[in-house]
Amino acid sequence: MQKLSNYNNNIEAMLDEADRQAESTTERLSHEEVFEKVREALKKNKSL
Repeated sequence: MQKLSNYNNNIEAMLDEADRQAESTTERLSHEEVFEKVREALKKNKSL
């Protein structure tokens, strides 16, 4: 359960960072670009 809580906290922190970055730049990524990066990250960390 603690692992799931840590995972959720990490996601929340990443979403907060994405919000801050979106406010400070005009760069935008497509759905495909975002989820390709997510899939790559998940493949590297299969312990999730």
